[in-house]
Amino acid sequence: MFQMDLAERAAVHLAELRKLGFDVLASDDFEQIEELMQAAGSPFRTPMFDLRRNDFTKGEAFWLFLMRAGKPAGGLAARLVDLKDENFFNYMQRTSAQHYGADAPLAAMAAPLRQRLAGRLVHLGELHLRAEDLAKPELMRAFGHMAVVLSAMSWPEFDWMYSFAPEAHSTLQAAYGFPIVTPHALSWRAPVPYAHESTEAVIYLSKVDFLHLLSLGARRTQDVT
Repeated sequence: MFQMDLAERAAVHLAELRKLGFDVLASDDFEQIEELMQAAGSPFRTPMFDLRRNDFTKGEAFWLFLMRAGKPAGGLAARLVDLKDENFFNYMQRTSAQHYGADAPLAAMAAPLRQRLAGRLVHLGELHLRAEDLAKPELMRAFGHMAVVLSAMSWPEFDWMYSFAPEAHSTLQAAYGFPIVTPHALSWRAPVPYAHESTEAVIYLSKVDFLHLLSLGARRTQDVT
C-alpha cells in the first residue's frame, strides 16, 4: 500500500512538471551523472556528494535531473546515511573533518538536531537550478516533492529526511515540503567551510510526518477526481 501511494504521488508530481514544460531523469549511473551535471552547468560539488571523493554504490545515492527539451536544466541529489548507533553530531563532526581537511571544523549543533536526527537518514542536497527556474514556486515544489517521493521509494525504511538551508530557508522548505526547521543549526570554527554558512538552518521531516503528508496528498487527489 505504501509503495502504491508513493507511485501515485510520483505520477501527480510528474504530471505537474510536464504541464510546466519539464520532465525528470533519475539516475544512479555515476558516470552518466557526472556528464549530466556538467551539461546542467552545476558550478561545484559539495564534498558530501562529490563523485570523485565518495565511492558510492548503487542503492546508496541517486541524482534527479530536471529536463527541458531533452537536456538537463538542473538537478539535485539524495543519499542514504545510515547512522546505526552513531549520533548525528558525531557523524557530522567526523565527516566534516574528513571533507574539509581540518580538525573538527564543526564546533556545535543545536539541541533539536542532536535529539531528533538518528537512524536511517536521507540527505537531500546539490540543488542547482537556473535563476529563472528557482523563481517559479510551482516548479520548485513539483521538482522538490518528486525528489522526496523518489527518496521514500528508494529507502522506504528511512527515519528522517533533511537538508541544509541558507538563512532565508522558506523557498527550499516549501520545495521539499519539510515541516520542521531548526535555525542557526550548526556552529562552525573559522574559516567556515565553503559549503556551509554560520547562519544556516536545517530543514527536515520524520517518517511519521511524511506518512501524514502523503495521506493528505492522497485525499486531495481523490477530492479532485
